[in-house]
Amino acid sequence: AITLNANNSVTPVSGYVVPFFVSNSKIETQFGGIVIQAKSGDAHGVVSTPTVSILNSTITSTGDSSLQSVDSVQITATTRSGADGPAAKLNGSKITTLDANISITANAAAATGMIINATTIESTHAGAVSLQGQTASGDGVVLSTAKVASGSNDVSVEGTGTTLGLKATTSMFETSTDRKSTRLNSSHIPLSRMPSSA
Repeated sequence: AITLNANNSVTPVSGYVVPFFVSNSKIETQFGGIVIQAKSGDAHGVVSTPTVSILNSTITSTGDSSLQSVDSVQITATTRSGADGPAAKLNGSKITTLDANISITANAAAATGMIINATTIESTHAGAVSLQGQTASGDGVVLSTAKVASGSNDVSVEGTGTTLGLKATTSMFETSTDRKSTRLNSSHIPLSRMPSSA
């Protein structure tokens, strides 16, 4: 198994540090899951850097169906108050599993929860795929030329935002025709109704 934790608790005077950044890389495990967890620190000034940034990279976990939760890929990104960048941004990348689940969760203090561009997220055979993006100001999940697929289980994309919950352009969502379902949920919450803790 591979576990990567990044927690930026520092408040920079200016600028911003990306807690988790991967570019032109490959993260791969066999018979073990991949867990990526990142939190941003508070930020001063105008910043637009994501908490988790995965660019032109491949993340792959292979295993067997009896170890779906063990062999899963889990990415969690949380942007604390004051930072206006997306919690997670994936561009030109591929995240795949064999018989295991994929879960990406992004919670942003402001701007977009999750941006996925020109990226494939696919669990072949028995794994499910879940994308959840939430923001206190902006779009929950934005997908552009993305593919989100599962060989024989659920695909779930849920976005909660103040402008659009889910925004998808030129993107594909698919599951095997013989099992389960594809669920797309979009929630728009007016600013006046956002909880004070968000």
